[in-house]
Amino acid sequence: MFFNKVPSVAYHELPANAVIIDVRERHEYQQHKLPRTKNVPLSRLDGFHSSKTVYVICASGARSKRACEVITQTQY
Repeated sequence: MFFNKVPSVAYHELPANAVIIDVRERHEYQQHKLPRTKNVPLSRLDGFHSSKTVYVICASGARSKRACEVITQTQY
């Protein structure tokens, strides 16, 4: 199963220099921003590329899962 390949990490356990993408829609992000995050809504994630390890967050995990699939597919 794909999701088993992507580990879960608590926000407070992330490295200080982590690239953290919040894939919630902009209005959701504006209501509850976390420090050190960049908002890239899932609907705009196609073509996203990073040479660094990317950590993905959302409200419940469903969009994060999909975002991991999208990012993984564009990396290969």
